[in-house]
Amino acid sequence: MTAANLSVEGLNYSVLDDLQLSQLKIPCIFIHVSILTTENFPSILADFLFIIHSVAL
Repeated sequence: MTAANLSVEGLNYSVLDDLQLSQLKIPCIFIHVSILTTENFPSILADFLFIIHSVAL
């Protein structure tokens, strides 16, 4: 596990913990995106939009 992974997981946990402690009923989703390059941008964007449309209310 890298420091970046720990940082991302820590941020995710902190946000979820704060939402729970505040008793806020806010839906959220965490999507980890790799470093964007001109080569991978189109496919990552397509995947991201698919996820967003799949969970949209």
